[in-house]
Amino acid sequence: MGRRFATALLAAGALGLLGAAAARGESTPTLVMRELPLAGARAPAGLAPPARFDLLGLHWRGAGTVAFRTHSLSGRWSRWRVSDTADGLHAGWRFGEPYWVGPSDRIEWRVSPGVRRLRAYE
Repeated sequence: MGRRFATALLAAGALGLLGAAAARGESTPTLVMRELPLAGARAPAGLAPPARFDLLGLHWRGAGTVAFRTHSLSGRWSRWRVSDTADGLHAGWRFGEPYWVGPSDRIEWRVSPGVRRLRAYE
């Protein structure tokens, strides 16, 4: 009963926030997950997402690390950051901390040799 109530309360709150955003004429927030192609550790890979984003999370398989930077809507690239893992492994995936990057339209990333797969959540 407690868990169902908490889930229902969370869902109701999320619907309320989405409804309030729509009433103000704001766009509805979305979350897009994409598999990112891996490049060599020294050559950054880049990709323009289908829409702008403000928040970025990276998940990867393997023992390596991931560095990234974002391109702001004002036309500047951020500094390179190394994605910190949130809390270890889950089914072989390392979950990076989410980063608030502000209004952005592209990302570039570098992976160390141990990374086998990479996903971006924008």
